[in-house]
Amino acid sequence: MIKIVTLLFLSTLFGGMLSPTNGKSLNYTHVLFEWRQVPDAVSYELQISTDEMFSNIVHSADMDKLIYIDTENIDWQSTYYWRVRAIYEDQSSSNWFDEFSFTTLNTITSTDITLENPNLYQDGITFVGAYTNTFTAAFDRDGDEIWNTQDNKIIMYNTNKMGEFYGCYYSGENESNSYPPIEFNLDCDHVWEGPIEENSDHDLLQLPDGNYISIVKSLAEYPVPLGPWSDECLSLIDEATCTSAFPWRGDKLVIWDESTKDVLWSWNTFDYYSVEDYDGANYYSTGVYGGEWNNAWDESLFDWTHVNAIDYSLSEKAIYLSSRHLSRITKIYFNIHNYDDPNNGEIIWNMGESMPSGDVDCGDDLKFSFQHTVDVLDNGNFTILDNGNRSTQMNNDWSYGICECCRDDNGLCLYELTEFLNDQSGCESSDCVVGQSPVFNHKPITRAIEINPNENSDGSCNPEIVWEHALDYELFGLASGGAQKLENGNFLITTAGIQGEGGVTQEVSQSGELIWEARYNLNIAALTRGYRVSSLYPVSIYPIVKNFKLIDEIPYVLAHTGGSRIEIELFNNGTEDEQFICSIESIDGDWFSSVIETVFIESGESEIIRFTGNIDNSNIPTNNILITLSSVNNKNILKEYEYIVYPDNSICISDADINFDSNVDIFDIITVSDYILYGDAFSSDRECVIDLNDDMLIDIVDILSIRDLILN
Repeated sequence: MIKIVTLLFLSTLFGGMLSPTNGKSLNYTHVLFEWRQVPDAVSYELQISTDEMFSNIVHSADMDKLIYIDTENIDWQSTYYWRVRAIYEDQSSSNWFDEFSFTTLNTITSTDITLENPNLYQDGITFVGAYTNTFTAAFDRDGDEIWNTQDNKIIMYNTNKMGEFYGCYYSGENESNSYPPIEFNLDCDHVWEGPIEENSDHDLLQLPDGNYISIVKSLAEYPVPLGPWSDECLSLIDEATCTSAFPWRGDKLVIWDESTKDVLWSWNTFDYYSVEDYDGANYYSTGVYGGEWNNAWDESLFDWTHVNAIDYSLSEKAIYLSSRHLSRITKIYFNIHNYDDPNNGEIIWNMGESMPSGDVDCGDDLKFSFQHTVDVLDNGNFTILDNGNRSTQMNNDWSYGICECCRDDNGLCLYELTEFLNDQSGCESSDCVVGQSPVFNHKPITRAIEINPNENSDGSCNPEIVWEHALDYELFGLASGGAQKLENGNFLITTAGIQGEGGVTQEVSQSGELIWEARYNLNIAALTRGYRVSSLYPVSIYPIVKNFKLIDEIPYVLAHTGGSRIEIELFNNGTEDEQFICSIESIDGDWFSSVIETVFIESGESEIIRFTGNIDNSNIPTNNILITLSSVNNKNILKEYEYIVYPDNSICISDADINFDSNVDIFDIITVSDYILYGDAFSSDRECVIDLNDDMLIDIVDILSIRDLILN
C-alpha cells in the first residue's frame, strides 16, 4: 500500500522526495518518481544520474507535475541517483530537495520478441506467470523485461488491469498445500493472504464486494469405471480400491471474507456434477479419451474435474467456471448482494462435451477440449483457450493437420510437405517421389475462441463460435495457457507449445494476422496465462492545492475568513480512467467538517474538488487539516497530506455555489438577490464568493453569471 504522509511544516524546503525512497531496490525498470508540492512553485526539474555527483546525467526533465514516470532510461542491475528542485514564476529555482539513490535488481528471463505490425499492436505491457521457476514477469512492446518477481516465488493468475494482481506463492512448507493464495503489488508485497492451509489452484479473483473467490481441492472415493484403463488399475493397485474406493479429486469454489478469511460460501463439484461424467466416459461410443485415468495410478488419485479458471459477471449475477477434464464451461447463479440467496450455486447451464448424465445443456458441437481461462466480455460473450487435447478425436471432419509424403507400401511418412494446413484439400504435391503419396495427417491444435452463448429466456443456450484462431501445430498447448480479448479487438494468446517451444504469447488481429509474438525460452513451459495491461502504473494520482503560499517562511493554504473554500486539483497521471476518493478532516480545530468526495478522472486529465469550511480565527489562528486520496479500483493507492490553513481575506474561490449546498441552481440566485436587496446577513461574509466576475461589485451581472451556468 502506498501511504504518503506529507508533513509540510516539518520540511525546511517545504518539498521532499517521496518515491523511490532512498536506497530502495527495485524489481522494475519503469520507475515512478514522486515528490511533494512546493509553495509558489510553477514547475519542477528532475535529474537522474549514474553517479552521486550528477556528472553523468542520464535523464533530465522539466514539468509542472508531481509525478514523472520514466520508461526509457533505467537499466537492470544498476544504481541511480535522483533529485528534484522547484522552479518559480521568475524562473529562479530552489535548492535541490535532496539526493536519493535506488538500485535495480536483475532480469530473470530471456525472451525473444517479434513485432510484425506495430500499427495494430494494442498499447501496453504483457504479464506472464509460470510454474516453471515460480515467477511472473512483464515485457514491453519491444521485448524488454520491465518487471519481475525476483526470488519471491510468486505466480500471477489474474489481474483487474488497474494495478491489483492475484495469484499464489510457493511456500514449500507443505507438499499438498504449497501454493497459498495472495494478492500482491508491484513491489511483490503481499497485500492480502488467504488461508495458509489451502492451495489456490489456478485462479483467484477479488469480487466487487471485496471478498475473494478461488478454487481448492475436494476429495471423495468412487470406483474406477469400466474402460481400457481398468486392467491397468487392477495390475498396479489392489482390486478393492479399484472397484469401490479409488480417490477422486474434484474441486471446490470458495469465497473468503476479505478481513477474517472465513469461508462465506462454497460450491463443490461433487455436489453439482455427476460422477457418471468423466474423461473417457464416451470412450466406447465415440472413442474420445484424454488419458487422465492412465495418469492416475502414479499418485493414486484421479484428477476428475480440474477446474482451472473462474470469472464473475456482476450484471448477470453469475460465476463462470472452466472444468478442464470434463471439457465443460459452467455458468452458476450467485447473488453477491445476498450470500443466503437460496438460488446461489444453481447451475444455469453446462456447455461442452455431452456425457452420460445428460447434464450438458449445449455446446457439444463446439468441440473444445481441456480448455483454459474463461473471460466474460461486456457484450455477454466469453473467451477461452481451447487447448484441443482431444480435438482429433471429437470431430471426424477435423480439418487441421499437416501434409506429408508417405510410402505407398507401408504408409511410413518420410517428411512434411507443409508446416500446417487447415484444409486437407490443399494436400497435394509433386515433391513426393515414385512410391510415395501426399497424405493429410490430422493433428491436435490449440484455438483461441470467442463464444456467444445465445441464452434463451428459459435459461437454455444455443452457443456459437463467433471468432476463432487456430495456432500452428508447433504451438499446440497440451496444458495451461490463456486467451484475452484486447480493447482494439485483437486477441492475446498464451500457450506452452509442444516440447522445445518454451512457451509463447501471440497477439493476433481479428483477421488472424500475427501482430506480436513473445517466445519465453523456458525449459518446461508450465505457463499460467498472459495478460496485456496498459502500463505498470494504470492508476496514479497527485494533488495540487491552490493558494499554497509561504508566510514568514511557513507554508500555508490560504482561505478567506467566514464561509469559504479550499480548492484542490487532482491529476490522474495513470494510463486508465479511474474513480478516486478525496476526503478532508480537521486535525485540530473545527474549521472543516469531515467530508468525502468521489470524482471520476480520465487518464491524463484533472478535476477540481472544493471543500467548504468556516474559517474562524477568533479562537485559533490556524487549523491543521488532513487530505486523503485513494483509488476505487486499486487499493495500493492511499495517500495522506497534512496542511495548515491560514486566514487571508484576499483569497476567494467561487464556482457559483453561493449557498454551499453542492448545487448551482435557483437557490443561489435567490441568495445573491437577497444580498443585493437586503444585505442578507447570511451572505455578508461571502462577498468574494458572490462577486463572480471579480469587478468588486455585487449586482445583476453576478446573477446573470449564475443563470448562464445553470442553463449551460
